[in-house]
Amino acid sequence: MAWLPLTPSCGRMVNCFAMDLDIASSSAIPGLVIRTAQDNEARACRMLLPEMFTAFQAPDVLVATVADPARNGTSRIVGGAGVGTTLGPKRSLPTLVHVVPSWRRRGVGRNLIEAVAARSCGRADTICPPRPVPAASQAALFLMACGFDQWDRIIHFEVDGLPFYADVLRVRRRLEQHGRIPPEMRILRLRDADPDAVTDLVCRCIETSHQHVRARFNSRADDVYDLENSVVLMMRDVVAGVLIYTWNGGIPMIEVRAVDPALRGGWANAVMLEEATRNAKEAGALRFRFFASDKLNDTMSLARRANAEQMKVELQFGRGLAG
Repeated sequence: MAWLPLTPSCGRMVNCFAMDLDIASSSAIPGLVIRTAQDNEARACRMLLPEMFTAFQAPDVLVATVADPARNGTSRIVGGAGVGTTLGPKRSLPTLVHVVPSWRRRGVGRNLIEAVAARSCGRADTICPPRPVPAASQAALFLMACGFDQWDRIIHFEVDGLPFYADVLRVRRRLEQHGRIPPEMRILRLRDADPDAVTDLVCRCIETSHQHVRARFNSRADDVYDLENSVVLMMRDVVAGVLIYTWNGGIPMIEVRAVDPALRGGWANAVMLEEATRNAKEAGALRFRFFASDKLNDTMSLARRANAEQMKVELQFGRGLAG
């Protein structure tokens, strides 16, 4: 149903990628230099690309500079690119660029992307934004103009809690009636499970970093994991599945769902969803949010049955690297 976002809201990413549409060639930028950031420049880029600098990620940083006519012999930073150091899905390196507003639509952003692609060859198979971007946005148009392909279409839903829970409960009871749920199955609340074992399963299923997942257990940010209402599926004392809620404006959102490959496509997801939804409902939730690829037919069917409201659509892009 969902996966683990690697960064906060994509609103700032729209600004980062909204640049350089309908531009002239790079030769229209006299004196443009793109190179590895020096220490003082990397500190400046933390302001341009705060999403790429986290407690569990120190990116490689490139800067785009031009000669400063007001200060002979010096240069000014007109853009930057942050490149993650941990491979994600499809052996990708997360990449984010930002160009200062007065230098947009001149080719700086496109040249930064090309420099990242050239330097990433041999280290990764693809580069991609660290998270999806809004459909039909300037960010999406920029990425397509720079040779990125659409990998996935992600739909975000919000649903009334009563019909949503009624539907997932009906599915679980039907599985029970047909003897599909093994008796050795146990459900724990996330607070009672081994966080290292949960982290291992999530990382195997979602291809993210252990540091990122563990940080979310103890984060003080709004997107901290709900340890009380999220659930862990145990099979013979082994963590075999996890469904994690975060809360957004008083509404629980299913943010992570990971299941051991041997149990996919069956009862495991349905049981976790019923248990976690019941927990959140008993904690006072009246509505629920979830997101998923439109390729996941079961989740799309659930959204239709529960009359879920489509809140937004995002696109995940990636670009293959030659050589």
